[in-house]
Amino acid sequence: MSIEIENIYKEYQKKGETVIALDNVSLHIKEGGFIGLLGPKDAGKTTLLKILATLLTPSSGEAYLNDLSLKDKKQIKKIVGSVFTETSKGRIFERLSVFHYLMLYARRSGLQKIIAKQRIHELLNFFNLTERRQVQVKNLPIGLKSIILLIRALVPFPQILLLDEPMLGLEVESSEEEKNLLEDGLPLTVATQELTTVLNSFSFSEKRGGLLRKLPIGMKAIVLLIRSLIPFPKILLPDESTAGFYNESSEKIKTLLNEFNREFGTTILITSQNYAEIDELTSRLILIDNGKIVQDCEPQLFKKTAVQEYILFIFSLPPLPSNGFGMSKLPDKIFKKLVKDSAGADILSLREKDSVNFVYEAIVQPKQFSLSETISRITVLILRASGEIFKIAPYTPSLKESFLAFLENRKNEDRRDDEGEAATPISKISGDPPDSPATLNRKLKKSSNKDDGL
Repeated sequence: MSIEIENIYKEYQKKGETVIALDNVSLHIKEGGFIGLLGPKDAGKTTLLKILATLLTPSSGEAYLNDLSLKDKKQIKKIVGSVFTETSKGRIFERLSVFHYLMLYARRSGLQKIIAKQRIHELLNFFNLTERRQVQVKNLPIGLKSIILLIRALVPFPQILLLDEPMLGLEVESSEEEKNLLEDGLPLTVATQELTTVLNSFSFSEKRGGLLRKLPIGMKAIVLLIRSLIPFPKILLPDESTAGFYNESSEKIKTLLNEFNREFGTTILITSQNYAEIDELTSRLILIDNGKIVQDCEPQLFKKTAVQEYILFIFSLPPLPSNGFGMSKLPDKIFKKLVKDSAGADILSLREKDSVNFVYEAIVQPKQFSLSETISRITVLILRASGEIFKIAPYTPSLKESFLAFLENRKNEDRRDDEGEAATPISKISGDPPDSPATLNRKLKKSSNKDDGL
């Protein structure tokens, strides 16, 4: 299911001033793409997703989802699933039970009741939430609400999935539980004499090592009662609010999203402040800043460009005879030239680590060849010179590090522009695929209309 975005512009008024949320954004996303949207706060990511979900109307421009115009909201909603965490607060439908809440949205998407019921059951069971099906949505912890919102979006098996911080609630719940445990100073497995006594009285001692969420609902009720009897309730945590549960759920969500993307061809756009998550899931990265697309490429390519990878070498080389009776250390300029000529790499630093044994430490930055090819060429160079290698430590920057470095470079570029200094613009790595036939036809029609004076 392809997405064509043509010059989307969105502005709104805030405290009497015009704010540009999106500044003529154009994109082509192929069917089955898994796209990560990154950008600082208020960059325009959520605004773009809401426009595609028909929750917002652009000030100008157009977008087509599988050749359906955004103006055709009824048809768009049949093929698009979306998760916007902040829009789930205070909705009247949250008074419904989990099952009826999911069924309501499934039926609204046009699913038959029997199919909707089966899919809801399967997805709840996948997340071990079957026993929560009769709980009111409004009474769920924020982490579970995030899972229910995702299930709601997946039940109709959407052709396009728009996800705005889908795991944010899980991260909040997990970090809060970990924080509570640290503050209490009590790991989950701690059992005092008082707790042991109470467990024995309920014949629960043999269950103490088991996972709480796997207990039958009746036993869970007893555990909750036991918890209330202990003067330090953080020893036993409620089943679905443990850090372990949310970490496990995050992994399940990733598995599920990959399955929808690969098996069903679902086109997915996701925003997240969890950079490792974006790096792991997506095959294409789009960076938005101040309402404009500033980078569009593969995550790996972006990381190599924003923050250069490098290699740490610790090695020894036999000393060279000096003009006197002693032996001289490695000539820096000669070695740097050899590395440049043979491996196409630059030496960022070279220092003597052990002067007695002629051991050196070098930080090398690949330029002409890949990381592995550079390592191979330098290794051959050192071994041919009868040297010995003690350590090779390649370093590849994380997506977060690359993203922050990129933003810092943009700020410095803007600052130099403001001060009238000459600045080297940050090059844009385009990973944008060519226009689809449908897009080309629309552009040709528009061009023809202009030529005819229409």
